[in-house]
Amino acid sequence: MAGTRIALIGCGFIGTVHGAALMALRDGSLIDAEVVATCDIDGARAKSLGELCGASFVTSDPGCAIDAAEAVWICTPTSNHADLVHRVAAAGRALYLEKPLAPDLRAAEEISKAVQAAGIPNQVGLVLRSSPPVAALAELISQASLPTGEDLGVPMAAVLRDDQFFPIQGMYQSRWRSQVSVSGGGTLIEHSIHDIDMLLWLFGKASSLTARKANHAGYPGIEDVATVTLTHESGVISTLASVWHAILTRPSTRRLEIFTSDAMCVLKDEMAGPIRLQTSSGELEIGMPKEAVAVISRLAAPEPLKLSLLAYAMADMAFLTALSTGAPPEPGIDVGLEAHRVVDAAYRSAAAGGAPRSL
Repeated sequence: MAGTRIALIGCGFIGTVHGAALMALRDGSLIDAEVVATCDIDGARAKSLGELCGASFVTSDPGCAIDAAEAVWICTPTSNHADLVHRVAAAGRALYLEKPLAPDLRAAEEISKAVQAAGIPNQVGLVLRSSPPVAALAELISQASLPTGEDLGVPMAAVLRDDQFFPIQGMYQSRWRSQVSVSGGGTLIEHSIHDIDMLLWLFGKASSLTARKANHAGYPGIEDVATVTLTHESGVISTLASVWHAILTRPSTRRLEIFTSDAMCVLKDEMAGPIRLQTSSGELEIGMPKEAVAVISRLAAPEPLKLSLLAYAMADMAFLTALSTGAPPEPGIDVGLEAHRVVDAAYRSAAAGGAPRSL
């Protein structure tokens, strides 16, 4: 699909990030595609993103944006996803859907059914899978050996801390994330569905979990603390601690520690890396993969923004490459649905005081 025409529906923070990533890819000759339409109920936001992307069509009507494009990015508040997905599916357009799929599991299942029934190419915005350091970590674990030739050993346990200032302020300015009817919940579903998906990707399907949540900010139904402990079928036990706080100097920040029987792996920055390894023979650092360095060098964006855009750019490029080759885009909405099932079980466990839930 050469010269793919793109519509961006939802021109807030994430829509703008995708717009900037797509422009950096296009201007770096990494994709053959253009944003032809931007759409938002806020006309000023649609116009601003349209100017950034050089879109010829700016509208508040999603139907018009969908008609103008071959591939549609849906980056709206979560409660709007279902209606827009059905419209994209009915039009037979390729779909990139931001996470979470929907405010709850039942709505996510309906979205998945609609997309599968329409047979349209689809990808979900679980961009940690597109982050080069995380992808390098996944490859390292799957190989079970280190670049030095040492045995990595059996993965045993992982601890992931994800914290972010409450995204209704600062650079995010997403007031809707404080409204449970729009978002479906707080830091767990709205932010850490990324983390749940990453843990499933790294360590495989989970067989059971326990979870807890708390609300300190006072927005009804919006937890700002969540902990989830997963028991994976592989034998790994992983623990997630997710926090929304008021420290404006700390935007989205993650730290992942993995213990295998013969090594400790630490990822301090999920976007920039590096991976630090410690074994009985000493310490080793694994930097950015060569393929990612090549992409970074060609991204047409200011240097300070390149790493911030990288995971989104890699995800957008993978989606467009899949469309051009006819390959199924990855991760698909079916992958997003599996993460939703785990998040739903975590909420049920937390509601029952941390009672174990089978998966």
